[in-house]
Amino acid sequence: MPDSAADVISVERRQAISDCLAAERACLDAVEYLRGQGRERGDGGMLEILRQCTDACRRTAASLERPVEPDTRLGEQCATLCTRVAQGLADAMDAPPLRACSEACLRCASSLKKVVAPPSAISYDKVDAASFPASDPPATIGGDLDVRTDPPPRR
Repeated sequence: MPDSAADVISVERRQAISDCLAAERACLDAVEYLRGQGRERGDGGMLEILRQCTDACRRTAASLERPVEPDTRLGEQCATLCTRVAQGLADAMDAPPLRACSEACLRCASSLKKVVAPPSAISYDKVDAASFPASDPPATIGGDLDVRTDPPPRR
């Protein structure tokens, strides 16, 4: 049983961890397949992209396993690499290891976008004083601590 609410990992996050690890394995299999074929796929350096994706998937899964807020930058980088791999392998869908890698990377990118997306769709750039009622009192913490944007009074 978890010690606190922070130790509970959401279903979406567990799915993202599972999808990252599956993509890591699929990328490793794709690297081995391409090596066995004695070639690197295309001029874009597919082996290097696959290696980068493998590393990003492993690091992202490890990051998501920690009971803290996910590292959005790492998750976004991993999703981007997974998408690049899937796009790069799109013309090689006749080879089962490459098709499996492409599909695993797409699932991983999709799961990560659910987990590392910003928590709110509110655009704070468009919020102004007119959007809040004038009757709202300033927030207080602990009763007498006033949380305002004004500087504290001088003594």
